[in-house]
Amino acid sequence: MTDDTHTIRSGGLTATVKAQGAELCSLKNAGVEFLWQAGPAWTRHAPLLFPIVGRLVNDEMRHRGKTYPAARWCLRTAKRRARSIRSRSGWL
Repeated sequence: MTDDTHTIRSGGLTATVKAQGAELCSLKNAGVEFLWQAGPAWTRHAPLLFPIVGRLVNDEMRHRGKTYPAARWCLRTAKRRARSIRSRSGWL
């Protein structure tokens, strides 16, 4: 993985993202850092969890009138559910 980053600034706000994966690795306002700065305990900064963080009522989401299972995210569960949804509805 590369350490290349891109930084944007507006007024006192500065955001730095990694070139690979667009991981937000720094968010500062007036010089005050708001993100974990990676360390031995957890080497990432702020991974995005898509499409949700946490749980939904009945572990389901609705989109355009259809209901889809959306239990708490983990890679194994996500792959299994994606295959199931794809086979049933053509969505994804």
